[in-house]
Amino acid sequence: MVLERIARLFQAAQLLAISLAPSFAIWYLTTFSSSPLPRFESHLFHEFAITIATLIGGFVSYVSWRSYRESGEVFLRWLTVGFLAFTLIYAPHGLLTRTAHHNIWLFLLFGPVSRLVMLSCMAYGLAQYGKAAEDVKAVSASGFWRKVLIVCGVAVAAVAILANSPLAPSPWVRMPMETAAALLCLGGLAVMVRRRITSPLMKYYGVALLLFAQAALGFMLAKPWDHLWWLAHAIFAVGFSVVGWGVISALLTTKSFASAFSQEQLMRALEQEKELLDSLNRELWAERQLARTTLDALPDHVCVIDESGTILAVNGSWREFHEANNGDLAFCGVGANYLEVCEQAEGAQSEGARAVAAGIRAVLDGSQDGFSMEYTCDAPGEARWFLMNVRRAESAGGVRVVIAHQNISQRKEAELRLRHLAMNDGLTGIANRRAFDETLGQEWRRASRAGTPLSLLMIDVDHFKAYNDHYGHQAGDECLKAVAATLAATAKRPADLVARYGGEEFGVILPSSTLADAQALAEKMRLAIARLELPHEASQTEKTVTISIGVSCLNLAESPGALPRNGLDTQILIAHADNALYRAKTTGRNRVTAQAAA
Repeated sequence: MVLERIARLFQAAQLLAISLAPSFAIWYLTTFSSSPLPRFESHLFHEFAITIATLIGGFVSYVSWRSYRESGEVFLRWLTVGFLAFTLIYAPHGLLTRTAHHNIWLFLLFGPVSRLVMLSCMAYGLAQYGKAAEDVKAVSASGFWRKVLIVCGVAVAAVAILANSPLAPSPWVRMPMETAAALLCLGGLAVMVRRRITSPLMKYYGVALLLFAQAALGFMLAKPWDHLWWLAHAIFAVGFSVVGWGVISALLTTKSFASAFSQEQLMRALEQEKELLDSLNRELWAERQLARTTLDALPDHVCVIDESGTILAVNGSWREFHEANNGDLAFCGVGANYLEVCEQAEGAQSEGARAVAAGIRAVLDGSQDGFSMEYTCDAPGEARWFLMNVRRAESAGGVRVVIAHQNISQRKEAELRLRHLAMNDGLTGIANRRAFDETLGQEWRRASRAGTPLSLLMIDVDHFKAYNDHYGHQAGDECLKAVAATLAATAKRPADLVARYGGEEFGVILPSSTLADAQALAEKMRLAIARLELPHEASQTEKTVTISIGVSCLNLAESPGALPRNGLDTQILIAHADNALYRAKTTGRNRVTAQAAA
């Protein structure tokens, strides 16, 4: 905005005017005061002022060092060195005040030397401004601070020697020091302008340099104890206070001159953060609405629980399911405890419900990430299957568990239909060859472990090709259906399996049946088929449909626990039954022949 630009320009002009005010005071004092300038020689006041300055210098040095130790900013290290050197070298200026009548230079030279050393360090630090933070411990370990103290001691000794030498009264001693101090300040300002160093605290650093330069000018024009001399001290003190204020501000904020913020910047940053926060809140609300809409659109019944098991949220499908099934939402809605409901369940589903609760607790304590299980939940007149998926999730409020119940009744019905198609013969409706092979392998292993007998019947419809040729394939299919139904009705035990082995051949698996038992059942089957009296004019055996049966039995009662050899032994049992069937067919058909496998 235009107003903000004008306000900033006005603010900068005000700051510059305040910074240059000492020059006006110097001009006024040198122009309108009597010559020579009035003097104020008070040793006690001077000692008091220098004591205060020394204490402040020591405090500011310590604060600057603490900020440097926290931030590692190279600029702050040299600022600390400047403050410390000024304090140590300037202190004798106050201590030797009362020697002014005996050796004015011993008293006087400590001032310009301390200021020159401080400004030299500040100028060098300005050249390091913006560099990456350094390793503070490594600097200390290198003996840097010990070297600083030694240099300060050497400087104090050098000033004492110079003050007692014939060179001390020469203007070429003090004046070059003040000139160098002023040039260092002006050079520092030029560097700041050229590098566009405009961070908030560095603006005040620039003000301090401008004040120090004017103080040096005052010292060059003044004589000891006159009013201009005191004014120069005051100007320098103000500059020192400004830079000291910046150091303390750094300590109280970011511990760094470079990264400190002005009030305006902070307010602008706060406004930006507020705008960002408002934007994020709007986005969060929109995302939560999207999540809620997505959750409600899911056909699965979904709820979210916390670590205690309390339901925090449910979707529309969850509510609709419980309302449709007369469920009480007080026990399964938001606020209810899902774990307690499961653990307190009664009836046929209680065992499964407690298993679910145990699984959810394992997910909550991190033992597992999640689990799935299928369960039945029948309605009156309807068989229903559900798939439960439980997954762990982390949130800002703690661990959450998402529970989804998917109705898989149609899928289970389809699976049952597919299994029926896969395991049953399409023509006769009894078990097919695949079911026969699987069941025989299972019963073989069970008989081997338990040491129980296992019998097998292999059945063939006599002269069936001739039947097809004479009556046609459709009649042949009807014949096979009738034979299959009769065989299945005769094998009445649940464990018995009647299967279509292939073509007109059938197989019957009889677990826990001895050879004699199997022969007896086989004879019943033969007679049952004969009683059907299905016409068979093309048969060379009888004028009705007949069957031949081969019986085989494996009895492991004498060696239980002998596991089969990966299906080879089942083939032996089938081979023995086939051999028995072959003998039945070659010896006249319509009969039962047995052959033990073991």
